[in-house]
Amino acid sequence: QQGCDTVRIIEKAPDDCCFAFEVLNRNTSNHPIYDLHFKIDAPGVTVRPTPLPPAGWTVTSFTSTEVNFETTSSPIPPGGNLSAFKFCFDVGPNAPIPFMLYWRTTGKGLVICRDSMRIVCEPTPQSCDVLKLKPVPDAAGQGCCFEATLSNLHSPPTPLSTWELKVLTGGVTIRPTPSASSPWTVASWSSTQILFTTNSPLPPGGSQPGFAFCFDNIPSGGMFVIEWTSTDVSGVVVCKDTIRLQCPPGPTQECDSVMVKPISNDCCYDLTVKNRNITQSALNDFHLKIISGNATVRPTPLAPAGWNVSFTSTGINYVTGTAGPIYPGDDLSGFKFCLDRITGTGGLIKLLWQTTKDKEVICEDTILVDCTPVPQQCDRVSSKIKSQEKCCHEFIVANLHIPPSPITDFHINVLTTGVNISNVSGPSGWTSSYGNGPAHADFVTSSMPIPTSSSQGGFVVCFEPTKQLIKIEWITTLNDKVICKDTMTVMCDTTTGVIRLDDAVPTEFGLNQNYPNPFGEATPWGLPATTIEFAVPKRALVTLEVFNSAGQLVWALEPKAYRPGKYAVTINAQELPSGTYYYRLSTEGFTRTMPMVILR
Repeated sequence: QQGCDTVRIIEKAPDDCCFAFEVLNRNTSNHPIYDLHFKIDAPGVTVRPTPLPPAGWTVTSFTSTEVNFETTSSPIPPGGNLSAFKFCFDVGPNAPIPFMLYWRTTGKGLVICRDSMRIVCEPTPQSCDVLKLKPVPDAAGQGCCFEATLSNLHSPPTPLSTWELKVLTGGVTIRPTPSASSPWTVASWSSTQILFTTNSPLPPGGSQPGFAFCFDNIPSGGMFVIEWTSTDVSGVVVCKDTIRLQCPPGPTQECDSVMVKPISNDCCYDLTVKNRNITQSALNDFHLKIISGNATVRPTPLAPAGWNVSFTSTGINYVTGTAGPIYPGDDLSGFKFCLDRITGTGGLIKLLWQTTKDKEVICEDTILVDCTPVPQQCDRVSSKIKSQEKCCHEFIVANLHIPPSPITDFHINVLTTGVNISNVSGPSGWTSSYGNGPAHADFVTSSMPIPTSSSQGGFVVCFEPTKQLIKIEWITTLNDKVICKDTMTVMCDTTTGVIRLDDAVPTEFGLNQNYPNPFGEATPWGLPATTIEFAVPKRALVTLEVFNSAGQLVWALEPKAYRPGKYAVTINAQELPSGTYYYRLSTEGFTRTMPMVILR
């Protein structure tokens, strides 16, 4: 940024992601720098404890993504330099390289400059989880069966909630039915993969035994390969590896098999029937029946070309027509259907399948499918400041989630420490309540839910006055079941406060060009903002207003009597669209208007 401060790297530790930064005070406003703030905005990159400040400075706060250095007695003067702002990063295996580091300089609460730089360093070495397999005999005292123990050893450490096994060698299949010991369960499985999940995540350093599974159709050499993947509680894949297994070659599979392929997030599936029965029988019928009692068949199932289908609420019958049967060794897909899960029941649905020839059952087995709908897109929440109520925000909820459903509850949780709620009110037909410690607001209706593709305003939350940015979490629900959640940032006012720059008495009224200009890009601080400076030579009532290109008033500083001095006000333009605007300073005997540009 021309005419602004500079932050540069002066030292990088060898073979590690540690840096020393130097700050050069070069802002044309000649403000001393009292505060230096860094923030990263890259998945998989975190700040490593503990940052080190230069002499006379302190680290006032730091999190996994932010570091704040501050001084009260040793600011960087105009034209001065200060080095030895030191900290390190931990870089995960999937983090972008290079990644962006954002910084800003401030003086006495006034943002002076902000910019970003690219940081290049290698991912931090990390250990991974371990899956140990122990061969065990099956019920017949033979076969290719294993017991598995999963150990959570990856770093940076996080709890594990799922792991998955896949067969990579063609032809090898997983034998019905794999199992897991409590608190883990088999969420789903097919002939080539198993998904294990838990509601009690495996903590770092912990081990979970008791996973059991067997394989069939072992190749003649007895060697085959599997892949396993572990996933943490946030849904991030943390480890993946392959294992080469050795088993005695097995006989030809004695029965048919069925593979399940989900075709949407709405409980719809495509089944493939593989004719592998030892009797070499052709298959001209395929039947499905819901045996878990927690779902019904949704109209209307589809059959492969040349097959016919009939169904009831609990079963589906496929019969070959013009296409002929499934011959030995052949596969046929296209057995498609959807299920409706019964409200209040679990998401796993158990199906019994049968292959038949001329109504004689050839093979039968069970499969599990997961019918827990996942939103493909989510709701949207926006806010606007209520007029004449500077700490009150009205929230507007747009029902946009898929699969669609009404919204009966809307909740707000305040994430910023020390910010409380003073009052709430809801739209007609909704009840509202709030509490503090931590602060939250709840809106509920039983008679007027928000329909699909509709919006509802009137959710008003008033915060106790604060100059902080307020970070909140919002949640939409249907009868207490969470549909969507996200975070957003709001402010009690569109200004960050008027700052008196110095006590020198100007000789005349003045209004300076705003900086930066143009402005408006969202930054990691959540402030698409600009600063306006003005001068007051004598005590006077001052009004500062902003108009759009159509002459409409879009923002105004509350009229106030100012004593002589130079002042600065920072405006947050997050509610204003791109375009040319005009700001006007008015006082007794003086009016000046200047343009500014917002670019998104």
